Amino acid sequence: MSRDLHLAGYYLNPSYHHRYNLGFDDELLKALRNVINRLERDPTYAALAISEGKIFRESSGTFGEAGAINVRHNTDPTEWWLQYGGWAKHLKKIVVRVLSQTTTSSGCERNWSTFALIHTKVCNRLAYARLEKLVYIHYNMRLRLRCMQEEYDKEKVLKTYDPLDTSFINDESDPVLDWLQDRDNQEDPLLDEPGDPPRSFRIIADEAGISDAERWADENIGSSQDNVQE
Repeated sequence: MSRDLHLAGYYLNPSYHHRYNLGFDDELLKALRNVINRLERDPTYAALAISEGKIFRESSGTFGEAGAINVRHNTDPTEWWLQYGGWAKHLKKIVVRVLSQTTTSSGCERNWSTFALIHTKVCNRLAYARLEKLVYIHYNMRLRLRCMQEEYDKEKVLKTYDPLDTSFINDESDPVLDWLQDRDNQEDPLLDEPGDPPRSFRIIADEAGISDAERWADENIGSSQDNVQE
């Protein structure tokens, strides 16, 4: 089955299929049929999936769209089938399962390391079923501890993060420091030039072309006497 699975994955990869013209390779077609019959238990759906292989081979329907053709060689095969496999929905279901299989042995090697850790020269009389359970528990415990450590690190970062960084206040050379001084302690505020007269309602009224400034101030600002005092 593993050989058939590899051959079927090779055949169903759109990049390899069209680059090397694999459509009529008897060995690959036989492997594809074996995989479909193994993964699809319903004979009717299996037959439909096999017949839909022609649509993929001839680039018909959604497989013949410009987008599907342009991204054959630079898109993940599984994603390509998810996007453009609509015209072969029964075959698409099988293909996604086949192309989603991992192609690395690193997971198995990590499992073997766990086996070697538990099955030692001292502990070598464990039954296989018990050994398998111990490896399962040990491996998942390590995954759980890793997740707990990641959650702890995230919470630690959130607790130590201060969105308002005021460390520059202690820097006497920072030019912004003068802007934060208490205005009551400033003889000459930095926002105004020394000696500038207050901008009273009369100046505003003159610039606006209003003849009766006092009446305008009473109606729009308040008492003109209060403005004069200010």
